[in-house]
Amino acid sequence: MIRSKSITGPALTKLELRRRKLGVSRPVLAKLAGVSLRNLNRILRGEELNPRLATVHAIAQALGVCVGVGEGAGITETRTADAMRRDRATAKARRLAGMVQGTMGLEAQAVDQAAFDSLVERNIHQLLAGPNRRLWED
Repeated sequence: MIRSKSITGPALTKLELRRRKLGVSRPVLAKLAGVSLRNLNRILRGEELNPRLATVHAIAQALGVCVGVGEGAGITETRTADAMRRDRATAKARRLAGMVQGTMGLEAQAVDQAAFDSLVERNIHQLLAGPNRRLWED
């Protein structure tokens, strides 16, 4: 188990700021990162003095940032918050539209590609304009 003392308060504060910028709740982030909510809370509050490097990496990856250790210590954005939100909205919109198309297909009323794309685009806009909870939760 690799632990890193070089990931300190300022870096962890940046993770928390990134979480807030994305609008993702801590329970959802814990699920996305594959870590327990208790552990995530301790890390983001700075209560975990020596967090496991793999855990911090999983949290950072879920937030679209990279954590550097050693001389390159710090947090680097790998994807903008807007790009991450748009990607999340697109994936969720496609999944929702796919469920509608599947249901309509069962009723022999499947939509064509143009109607499907229009439905996806409309859902993307609704997800981005709506509450963050709708965007991030499944």
